[in-house]
Amino acid sequence: MKVICKGQYCYEPEFDSNKAHAFELILDFDSDQFKGIAVEEEFTTLTNEVPTITGFMDNEQISFTKQYPFQFAADENNQIVIDRSKPGHLVVYEGFLNRKNLEWEGSWEIISDEVRLSTDVYLAMIESGSWRMRMNQSNELHE
Repeated sequence: MKVICKGQYCYEPEFDSNKAHAFELILDFDSDQFKGIAVEEEFTTLTNEVPTITGFMDNEQISFTKQYPFQFAADENNQIVIDRSKPGHLVVYEGFLNRKNLEWEGSWEIISDEVRLSTDVYLAMIESGSWRMRMNQSNELHE
């Protein structure tokens, strides 16, 4: 079953639609598992490329990852840097269905950097934010 989700993500811990970036997920479901692509206002507009999506739904919980095809990040001046020679990062999305407004909402995380402290110990630098999305009306709850 093909499902289209429209949503927004932002770099704030509490969702702020004034600071959000739009996305659309085009997903193929097999039971509670899904795969697909993300068409993003921020990334796709600049690169004409799409990240891939893999995830699952379990009742009112959703979890998925978004894999970028190459490096895409903001520098210290908040300018977007694209490097097609380096691998893209993985974003982990976790969330729940808000039955009041029938939107999925939650938080996302990226391990943006790792610093080696010793042979076996690394310090992970994590960036995070929030997101919301709505599935197309015909498949709103996928139950």
